[in-house]
Amino acid sequence: TPPPISEVGLARYQRICDEAERLGVAVAFENLRYVSYLRAIFENVHSPARKFCYDCGHEHCYTKTVPWIDIFTDKIVATHIHDNMSRPFGDKSTDPDWHWLPFDGTFNYHEMMRKLDRYGYAGPLVLEVYRNARADYKQLTPEEFIATAFDRIKRISELNQL
Repeated sequence: TPPPISEVGLARYQRICDEAERLGVAVAFENLRYVSYLRAIFENVHSPARKFCYDCGHEHCYTKTVPWIDIFTDKIVATHIHDNMSRPFGDKSTDPDWHWLPFDGTFNYHEMMRKLDRYGYAGPLVLEVYRNARADYKQLTPEEFIATAFDRIKRISELNQL
């Protein structure tokens, strides 16, 4: 259970973003489990350095009804790409954020890339996957796992280019 949103926390994020702005870098806030936290940051922290990191796996298993890409079209500067099997709507009893390789779960990468392309996102597609996430991954050598991961992210990057 996370702590409640507070003025102290928001003031700290404001200071972080102010310093990032001074340094010419972005602070990318990621969509997680609780929509209210991200909403509070984007409503109360004001800085051109305040940006968004779109995490498709978190969207898929925690907030399927929130169209994050549509909401933050001009703020997306980074992505976290991974897969899972989602979870039944409203079921908060499990944590299905498994960080599988893309296409091993049920996330719709075609739709994600269609939206990112439509909004002109040209930033990185960053994998956030774990070799220990599944037994069949553990059977791969680290080199095989990396090669497979590279093939998957390349496949995603080529979606909708036909």
